[in-house]
Amino acid sequence: MELESFCREHGPNVGIVILALDGECIALEQRLNGEVHEPREDEWSKGLTAMRSVMCENIVARIVLGGRTEGYKGAMPGIAEEACLSLEIGQPVFVLGGFGGCARDIAETSGLADRRASSRDGWSGQERICQFSPADVNNGLTPEENRELGRTPHIAEAVTLLCRGLRRICVKQEI
Repeated sequence: MELESFCREHGPNVGIVILALDGECIALEQRLNGEVHEPREDEWSKGLTAMRSVMCENIVARIVLGGRTEGYKGAMPGIAEEACLSLEIGQPVFVLGGFGGCARDIAETSGLADRRASSRDGWSGQERICQFSPADVNNGLTPEENRELGRTPHIAEAVTLLCRGLRRICVKQEI
């Protein structure tokens, strides 16, 4: 079986976490002995949301970059759902909107970047982003730095801003 083979080959080198649809960790044996079927749409949605919630519990900050707004599985685009989950618990969020995709939509919708003529509206869940303001990103950057991060297409500038914000967050936590 592919999963068994992957775990055998990579298990000692990577942490493999297997989740049930509700986000609970399950043992490899339990998964291998469970029912196997092609996931239904509702299972995709529930499982992806549960996975993203578990991820959110195990990270310190979220970096939002790219992402599709069409053809995704789940309740809303994955990047957007991950951003919402982090914003809802006050976790630092860095929105790199200058590279386009869903991250650009998030930057525009939340006021971190100006709207373009080519901006997209109407993807599922976009209204959840509307409830957040630039102040909610809680990432150690100033409002102007966040606007720059939300619109710059320059990798070096984005990395500099990310490092600046992360450094400020770390220094703040040490106090």
